[in-house]
Amino acid sequence: MKRELYSNTKVIPGGTAVAIDRSGFLSAIVAASVTDVTDGTELEFTVTHCDTEDGTFEAVEDSHINIDGPLKKMTIAKDELINVELDLLGCKQFIKITPTTAATVVYAVVLGDPAHAPV
Repeated sequence: MKRELYSNTKVIPGGTAVAIDRSGFLSAIVAASVTDVTDGTELEFTVTHCDTEDGTFEAVEDSHINIDGPLKKMTIAKDELINVELDLLGCKQFIKITPTTAATVVYAVVLGDPAHAPV
């Protein structure tokens, strides 16, 4: 059986703090690679959403935005790889995922779990 992984995901390299059209996708993973940091530095993500790409983005108040509950600050270490799973079911069409940290981190956002997938 042939898998449809590539037809069912959308990758946005460096996709933080930019408006992402999540149409058709119910979840996301924020992948982060920590390259330059003092051990013990904190990293925090905020998710905002809006009906339009250039509108006013508001904080997502969903306490289940993360698979494990609300998004929390995390302590990061050099060369660490981080995956943050997001449930976007209650979000509007456009989202912004914004990290806050003093570290040098490279990000990518992967949208997945399409509402309609080929059989």
